[in-house]
Amino acid sequence: MTSRRRFLAGVWPLGMAAMRVSAAQAAASAPRGFEQAASTIHDAIARGDIPGALLHVRTGGRVVYERALGRKDVTRDRPLALDDLFPVASLTKPVVAAAILKLSESGAVRLDAPVSLYLPEFAKPRVLASYDAKTGAMTTRPARRAITIHDLLTHTAGIHHGFVEIDSVFGAIYERAGVVHAPRVPLAENVRRLGPLPLVHDPGTRWTYGLSSDVLGRVVEVVAGVPLDAYVSRTIFEPLAMRRTYFIVPAEERQHVVPWHGTTNGTLRATAPERRLSRKRTLIAVTTSVSSMSARRRVATARSISAERS
Repeated sequence: MTSRRRFLAGVWPLGMAAMRVSAAQAAASAPRGFEQAASTIHDAIARGDIPGALLHVRTGGRVVYERALGRKDVTRDRPLALDDLFPVASLTKPVVAAAILKLSESGAVRLDAPVSLYLPEFAKPRVLASYDAKTGAMTTRPARRAITIHDLLTHTAGIHHGFVEIDSVFGAIYERAGVVHAPRVPLAENVRRLGPLPLVHDPGTRWTYGLSSDVLGRVVEVVAGVPLDAYVSRTIFEPLAMRRTYFIVPAEERQHVVPWHGTTNGTLRATAPERRLSRKRTLIAVTTSVSSMSARRRVATARSISAERS
């Protein structure tokens, strides 16, 4: 975490500065200003803070600077390329939120509705009162109210993430119930297992980072009647020209996927990519290219301007 903060502290001022200049100014300053950003990234790579990075600057509808630095896989010593695909992890959450809001606009989903209206396994939620780590025995109490779609969108439902290395109590509870963060269990089954588990707190009373977006993803599937990846591709990715953005990475694109990296005994290593390359519809995560994310912003901005003029 310290190395990540050090890297971000070095590059964020350059990113903020780029947002305040015109296309002509950006193009003129590219050799000087953006090479400074590249130098900061090089330093982070040399320290072993990150394996690599893709620096992409677009303003006024055109790319003014683009450069791939470092490696996509430090274990196999594979260089990073401009057309590589990155897992965007929790940036998947706003994608799923947009899918829910589209269903809300059409009247298919009510934001104030209890989630149990769509997923019965979330009826009669309960809040954890105590837990015995030795036996796994726990006591719960009824939640003060039902979990709503709005609670899921704002991460105030009380649903935990279940990572045992971060929270041993809820990690153990989720592990015992078979709630996993791996592709061996489909999304529908994982959410079904999650439904009866106790909440961290009463819905709407606190913010808790957890699996709320996974539950929303399952709501999309139930209401739309199609898999989440199919609905999002048709209603969000395709209209925004995000042509290389996937929930399930196709076989022909897998060579371009940048694997997860972690630190073991102070050494940066690539981890197995199976979690996001699975063909199963599992705990949801988007993989995309920088050009696709750039296209999303360009098309969305153009549509916003068009709507304002009309």
